[in-house]
Amino acid sequence: MSIEGRKSLLPSLSIIVFIVFVEFPVLSVIYPLIEVITIYPLLISLILSLAVFAYKFQKSVRSLKRLTKQIMALFIIFWFLSQITMLVAVEFEYRGTVNEYAQFFKENLKEKSKMDSSWAVVVAYRDEFEGTYGSDETLPNRIITRDSGFYLGFTPLFAAYLVWFDGYEKLIVLQKKGNCGEFAIAIKTFLRDVTGLETRKVNMEGFDHAFPEIYWNGSWWVFDGIFTTPSYPVKAESYAEYLKKNKRNVYENLYNLREDETGTSVLAKHGFKAVNITIVAIIDPAAGEANDRPAKNAEVEIFALKNWYDPLIERGETDESGKYQTVLRNYGDYVIMAKSFDGNFVGILEVNGWDLEDGDKVVVRLHKYE
Repeated sequence: MSIEGRKSLLPSLSIIVFIVFVEFPVLSVIYPLIEVITIYPLLISLILSLAVFAYKFQKSVRSLKRLTKQIMALFIIFWFLSQITMLVAVEFEYRGTVNEYAQFFKENLKEKSKMDSSWAVVVAYRDEFEGTYGSDETLPNRIITRDSGFYLGFTPLFAAYLVWFDGYEKLIVLQKKGNCGEFAIAIKTFLRDVTGLETRKVNMEGFDHAFPEIYWNGSWWVFDGIFTTPSYPVKAESYAEYLKKNKRNVYENLYNLREDETGTSVLAKHGFKAVNITIVAIIDPAAGEANDRPAKNAEVEIFALKNWYDPLIERGETDESGKYQTVLRNYGDYVIMAKSFDGNFVGILEVNGWDLEDGDKVVVRLHKYE
């Protein structure tokens, strides 16, 4: 095959990758499998017909050059149309789902408060949601974003929709399947559009879990319908006391709570005693302080010493002055490890969390690592 002929195949390869690794997983969420199967022969037939058309003319150099341009133009048009079809399908199905639950929400408002009606929506969605804990099932939202989003590189329009128009979150709502992270994302997105209330996702550190919250009547409320608060919502400021009484293992292994979008610690706002501390990393190449220097851009890792669930509770990097500010729970024991950016110096320090006070500076001295 000539060089022009080979070039004409490149766009088709991009489309095939898109169909197999992006479009098929997404369509299988929105439509029954039988419908997907009936759609795909049409798409594949179009590709094959174009390939056959190109093959018939590939021996003619004069016509092949012109044909190559035409084929590439057709493939690019099909490439964009297939992406537009995808995002329209997701958006249309999502809007239909939101409208259905919005009606359910309005019906509940006749007898219940806005928060109780919101909780009713969460319970109804939870009944349709399938947990995947402990299974090897591959979910559509994970397929299209695996390998650092490699496959989405073939679909710029659809990728833009996922990032800029909450398409990724809407897809998770529609798939109604996943773990706590997917459930939290679904409720945060879904409940916001159904009720109009402010929502967010909160991540636990020290315990591998995430949950959604809504803002109502001047307070945040935990809406963790699948794990920690399955029976009723809990006011955020009362969450620590609630966990202590009802989910002791979570209470004892939880070391921080962070808002997902900003990374800001909301531990204190959930009733836990939290302290703001500054970790100071110092490179100490020799005995004495004469040669000490700040460990700028050093990697900092904080571990909960007696935690069997998720011991690594935080990772970050020091600033130019060798400092790293964070929030820790005034509880338990910690191990702080700092490593210089070149990996030549390492420091480890054990800290009693009970003794920490707000504003404390914790100094970690880094020594030669050989």
